[in-house]
Amino acid sequence: MNMNLLPLPAGASAALVKPTKYHYYPHNQHIYLLPECAIQQVCNAVYIRLNWTQPLCACPSRYRDPCSASLNADDQHTTELMTDKNARRALTLVKTCEPTAEMRLCRSPRDWSLLALQNIRSGKSHYLVICRCPETSILGIRVYGMMCVDGRRDRQSRISRELGAPQFPWDKAIELARTAIWD
Repeated sequence: MNMNLLPLPAGASAALVKPTKYHYYPHNQHIYLLPECAIQQVCNAVYIRLNWTQPLCACPSRYRDPCSASLNADDQHTTELMTDKNARRALTLVKTCEPTAEMRLCRSPRDWSLLALQNIRSGKSHYLVICRCPETSILGIRVYGMMCVDGRRDRQSRISRELGAPQFPWDKAIELARTAIWD
């Protein structure tokens, strides 16, 4: 049997499918065709506390491996989302088809690290990892996106962050809107 093929659950179909293109949800016994991921698009969200993954798109055929669903952050395709600076570990991981080491470093506080785009009509969302935070930074939430923030809490750093609001990355949003499948 070909190693790129995955048998479907009993009764679903006798066909074999590539695991990056289809996702099987055991709780409701359905198989969904996933759209192909755009460059640096989040292909999987992993909720550690719930032990649950949410596939969002399929890695294109130019990538050797399917999108990671690992609960570990050391698979070279993971961005950790922190909602609390004092937390010991992230509760949510987002996975990309591209290795995170190949993404450029964010320039804090100017860059949006994670960008969420939502279609107003369908409500469907797409998430892009624009850049990766430096080792000393954590991903924090600010306004409508997620940005790299450092751990400094002094007044001067807060004032300088408030004055320099980052520009929205319209070029990335337009590129994703053109390549995304919104239906």
